[in-house]
Amino acid sequence: CGIRYKPLTIDIPANNKISITLNEPKTGWEATYIEATFNDGYVATSQVYITPDEKYPQTAPPSVNAACQTLPGRGLGENDSPD
Repeated sequence: CGIRYKPLTIDIPANNKISITLNEPKTGWEATYIEATFNDGYVATSQVYITPDEKYPQTAPPSVNAACQTLPGRGLGENDSPD
């Protein structure tokens, strides 16, 4: 389905403040979020940022395997015509 996940490890500076620059792809769109795992095992995530602004996927990606399928009821990849 062409969706790629690219993990990136971020080194935390001594002041515990980070700044992330979002990529703006030449074609298509990109979704970015931050996941932080604390020493006690707690996992926190940021909201998802989509770039470029105001450009969102209009359809689900082709379902070539289970990883590319969407959940029913989300409005993507569903046939909206009556039975």
